Amino acid sequence: MVMVELDPTRLHRIGIDNIQDIRVQHVTTSENIALPNDGKNKNKGEDDPFWKNPFQIAQTALVEAFTRISRAMLTGMYNDMSSKMKNNTEGSGGEFLVAIRAAEECSNCQRLVLGDRSSLTTIRRAATLALQSGDPLGVINRLQKANGEEMKELEEKVRNQLVTEKSLSSDAIDESEVQVAMMEALKQDTNFRDRLFRKLEQEVPEFTQAFLKERDYIMSKAIHREISSPEIIRVVGVVGLAHVPGMEANLRAMWKNHALPLEVEATTTKA
Repeated sequence: MVMVELDPTRLHRIGIDNIQDIRVQHVTTSENIALPNDGKNKNKGEDDPFWKNPFQIAQTALVEAFTRISRAMLTGMYNDMSSKMKNNTEGSGGEFLVAIRAAEECSNCQRLVLGDRSSLTTIRRAATLALQSGDPLGVINRLQKANGEEMKELEEKVRNQLVTEKSLSSDAIDESEVQVAMMEALKQDTNFRDRLFRKLEQEVPEFTQAFLKERDYIMSKAIHREISSPEIIRVVGVVGLAHVPGMEANLRAMWKNHALPLEVEATTTKA
């Protein structure tokens, strides 16, 4: 079985028109996996008719506006990173396309799981949390600042190493090499990753909740659900580096029949 960090709405970004075009015996999604705190994701009165809750229309409009801004920012960021990497012929998300094609070519692969939540649902969830914080624009600013500070430090470190190795000036270094070197550094430097994620958790909890914790839970559940089938003896999961620590914690808890981190969080919040 292969699980990739995609949902059906994002298939077109990697050149696949629809889910029926994937040539694997069984293709499933995570769309029916609920979060343990789904009931608490709604504000009181959110489902009331608009005449009973006149603020609902304004709130919905703000969420949609924030969602569009956030989606445009993320799309621009991914496209910018992809354009700087000359050898990235598949473009943004190319690793997921490679995984899907490998699953199609593997005769032993019984199923492929599009294990991620809809990107629009995730962004809308982040927008809702940002609005609930009382400072939605502040959430974006805090995210840009926290991420920017750490990544700038990493870029300077990587750039200096390349300058030393190649005996070139900083201006002469190929930006594609810088991007690749930064990604390799992220893979290897666990201390940096831990520091970055801790900083994001402390300064932008709305982001880490929507973009990391909840998606880690859903993708881990997608894996756990599928391996109950007797024909599944090996699982290959292809996800972004940011999801590895959270998914590892979730999966370890599942093997031990312990409550998952998000389930513990939901129980604590309820109590």
